[in-house]
Amino acid sequence: MQIKVKCLFFKKLLLSITTILSINYAEVVLADDSALLSIKLAQQAYLNKDGKSIFKHIKNALEISKNHPMILKNVLKLYKVSESEKLFTDIKPDWSLPPEIKYLTVSAARRYNSERGKVGFFMTASGQIPQANYIEQFQVIRYPNEIVLDKSANIGNWKEEHWGESLGFWTSSESKNTIIEDGLYLLNIKVKDKNPVQAWFILNDASSSASPVINLPKTNQEFITRTPSFIWKNFRSPESKNNEDRIRVSGKIRLDLPSTTEDLVSVRFDYDPKKEIYQFKVGDHSQVKEYKGPDELPPGPYSFSVYFHELQKFGDLWIGRNSSTKTSFQIISENNK
Repeated sequence: MQIKVKCLFFKKLLLSITTILSINYAEVVLADDSALLSIKLAQQAYLNKDGKSIFKHIKNALEISKNHPMILKNVLKLYKVSESEKLFTDIKPDWSLPPEIKYLTVSAARRYNSERGKVGFFMTASGQIPQANYIEQFQVIRYPNEIVLDKSANIGNWKEEHWGESLGFWTSSESKNTIIEDGLYLLNIKVKDKNPVQAWFILNDASSSASPVINLPKTNQEFITRTPSFIWKNFRSPESKNNEDRIRVSGKIRLDLPSTTEDLVSVRFDYDPKKEIYQFKVGDHSQVKEYKGPDELPPGPYSFSVYFHELQKFGDLWIGRNSSTKTSFQIISENNK
């Protein structure tokens, strides 16, 4: 009986490994032979649990095939399994950021607008810099030649602002109704008085397929109080691998006017997987980790957004999956009630 059980176990294990390592050659027949060789080498490296070689050969396959859809489909399956087994834990790509850039995040963002009932997708990047105009060029390209962000060519928004005592930058691509595609990306950075950095990264399950749910306020709800409360459900994207290094939770209020570009109130929370809801009240600093802004809202139209930002390390870079929901509300004066 024990022998039969053991045989059954090893059959299931072999089937699992075969599924992970399988290639649909009918799908990838148009791909370069050297790309197929890179996949085979990555598969062999997986059997040897050699994370460094898996990483290298997957990158080579994507580069040689120029993000060929069928090559991409096959190698990212292996990439995901290798990540889940933490085979890449101590692996770093062959590039480094300028040491003056203390923090840099590139994220695929999903944003749901409850008032319009529409979802938009875009790429964002943000980082800490030592001085204004320190970055001369910042460019993200989906390999081989799809430019997503380009500071010099004014592709995407760009702004620099103070984050407390430090200075940071933020940039984003135009919103579209299709997801940010997975695959190999190039990151080119030129800072003052330094040689350009030619970096790369891989996006895998980058875009969230779901959005956070805001319980309060309801869309276009009117408040008489100038200190309304906000409640939303805890969230984890369906694409989350449960091995993200960090998750951020935040909420932002801004005047809902065409000329408004800055948040009026912003709050941050520590992520807690056991929490069912997050909530805060304008002016009450006790429920949040960080509160910025006034303690009352004057009458006017507003928007409220919640963000869940799942982050994972990729060398010196943080790769993010950002899921957010936006709703509208109003503060009205008692004379208008």
